[in-house]
Amino acid sequence: ELHTHTMDNGVMRMRPADGFDVPMHGSLELAPGGDHIMLTGLDAPLREGEKFIATLTFENAGDIDIEFAVADVAAQSGTMGHGHSDH
Repeated sequence: ELHTHTMDNGVMRMRPADGFDVPMHGSLELAPGGDHIMLTGLDAPLREGEKFIATLTFENAGDIDIEFAVADVAAQSGTMGHGHSDH
């Protein structure tokens, strides 16, 4: 699922997104607290250091397989994680 964050009366809220604009020959950074992909329906927990392939579908470029590396977000950001509110 694609998600983004918005400010609502001073509270950061996670919201579903229909898609993200990626400029031609450009990039889009996905990150906690910003635009991100939420993985659902996993058969097992993801473990730090693992890699997996997912297919992303782009409006103009079609399907592209992307390799993702599982990392500890709290260790990278120096925080204890990010809270999310329900839709």
